[in-house]
Amino acid sequence: MTRVVLTCSRCLTDFDFDITSNFTIYLTKATGTVEEDEVELAEEDLLSVTYTGDEIDLTNEIAEQVLLELPYKPLCKEACLGLCPVCGVDNNSTVCGCMDSRPSMAFSSLGSFKVKPDKGE
Repeated sequence: MTRVVLTCSRCLTDFDFDITSNFTIYLTKATGTVEEDEVELAEEDLLSVTYTGDEIDLTNEIAEQVLLELPYKPLCKEACLGLCPVCGVDNNSTVCGCMDSRPSMAFSSLGSFKVKPDKGE
């Protein structure tokens, strides 16, 4: 387990995120020969790392596992309200009122839409 600091994608505040990952890596000693034949890979082949010498450096493998556990869109909490699109205040800590005073722009173009009655009625 490790803890990383992420930035919320909605409100841009930093928060701590715990990463727990269970993984398996098979270590095989490098032989120095390269096989050119097509071979079907087993699961162990996909998870194996070769090494040479008396020491094994797992830095890259651990970093890869940590990166795989990071969320695509990090959120400080599931119900994060994000930033106000008008004034930029954090809606989790302050209520600005900007959205209450502005009309919704989603369907504003329909405000001038008029329906003409059918002549046949």
